Amino acid sequence: MWTRVGRRVGRVAVAMMVIGLGIAAIAPPARACTCGRVGLIRSTVRADAVFVGMPVRASSPGPNQWGVYGNARRYTFEVEQIYKGTVVDTVEVVTATSDAGCGYPFKLGKRYLVFAYASGDSLVTSNCTLTGPATQRTDVLEYLDGLPVHGDAERVNRAVAEGLRDSLGSSNPRERLYAADLFGAIPEPGLREEVAREGVASSDPAVRRTTVLIWKDLIWHEHASALPIIDLVADPDPRVRAAAVEALPAAQNQPDSVFAALEAALAGPSTPLQEPAVQSRIGIGPHESPCWDILQKIWAGDPSDTVRAAALTSLVHARFPTARATPIVQAAAQDTGAVVRKSAMRVLAEETFRDSVWAAVARARLLADSDSTLRQAVARSLTKDSSDVWTRVPPAEVLPYLERASRDDDLPVFRAAFHILGLMKFPGAAEVVVRTLDDPSPYRQISALFALGELGSIAKGTLPALRRYRDGLQGGRRKLAETAIARIEDPAGER
Repeated sequence: MWTRVGRRVGRVAVAMMVIGLGIAAIAPPARACTCGRVGLIRSTVRADAVFVGMPVRASSPGPNQWGVYGNARRYTFEVEQIYKGTVVDTVEVVTATSDAGCGYPFKLGKRYLVFAYASGDSLVTSNCTLTGPATQRTDVLEYLDGLPVHGDAERVNRAVAEGLRDSLGSSNPRERLYAADLFGAIPEPGLREEVAREGVASSDPAVRRTTVLIWKDLIWHEHASALPIIDLVADPDPRVRAAAVEALPAAQNQPDSVFAALEAALAGPSTPLQEPAVQSRIGIGPHESPCWDILQKIWAGDPSDTVRAAALTSLVHARFPTARATPIVQAAAQDTGAVVRKSAMRVLAEETFRDSVWAAVARARLLADSDSTLRQAVARSLTKDSSDVWTRVPPAEVLPYLERASRDDDLPVFRAAFHILGLMKFPGAAEVVVRTLDDPSPYRQISALFALGELGSIAKGTLPALRRYRDGLQGGRRKLAETAIARIEDPAGER
């Protein structure tokens, strides 16, 4: 039974992480191997055996069958204290012999706290665990000594899970968040779900949101049921609703009961959707995927831009048919909410839409958006674009926006504009570019020169202005101007 002392110890472990006593990364510093952060609670629930003991004998176990890198060495331990696992008085542990293999350098006759993991019929440990000299693991030993049960792995994990559940109700918001972030490490699905349901029911929206984000990964990677987080699609907090909506693509292949629960949640009195009006606006058919139906309703009806943006992204990730998604993404790219337009920008940059003319037009317009962070995000995606779709874009639909972006104060934005203008292979693009050569910014002039060179013979009409510009220069920009002129005059030299 989980006692009051056990609950206190469980909460102490989370609190120790919050105040930074170092137990989250106290593995010995790696020399030739690279280790990630090693957390106390994750290590405890994931380990198959945890004990204090002394290595009394070392041997070479022969061919490597334990999943360690390089050669291995087997140590025989005399066990002093068992914390977890079916460990007897004498146990053998395998580790790599080399630093590159992250092997732990045990010394015979010295007391160690060992965290070991099953590999076949053997136990394996490494330098990337909490294994270490017992005298240097006092914080970890304090936590392990305080657990209400020792030995049986499932009972130990339940004790840890109960401690996390208790921490979810802590008055310390950071402690609550740490507990919500850690429950996914619990290997037993039933225990994990118990803690998740506690997190979903929390009065703290940050805890509810973190619970959803962790559970979404479990749905994707471990095929966990989506039922524990379903009700949060109608959560009063838009950030929590958005996180739940983003989890829906992971759940789209789950049983009908999951989507029945989703429909019930959306039809509840607290839902922000006006379902009949929403259905009439989007024309949902009777044979649609239930996941698509729900995401369309949320996209069309939720009052929060954050939630609608999440629904838009999820529709694409749920393999919503491109033809059906196109008008939704087009509308999102011109939405009044900046966060929705940002979501549309990310969708437009995905492979599904990247080579579509309408998507290129939408991205060019977003490059001249009123929101500076959105313009910068679009610029980052366009700078690497080499698609020939820009040769097929109707110039009149994009040139006004590209010209405005070419005058932007932000260097990445105007560089992206010139990059796209250079890809267009259209005389009107050359006219836009050459007009910026009188700009006082040398960086803008350099970007324009590269764009003119990229346009090649298409830009022949700009040669008189380009030569006048060159004649007034010295140094590096003059050389760039001469290179651009050469590429325009010599079609054979075009890349």
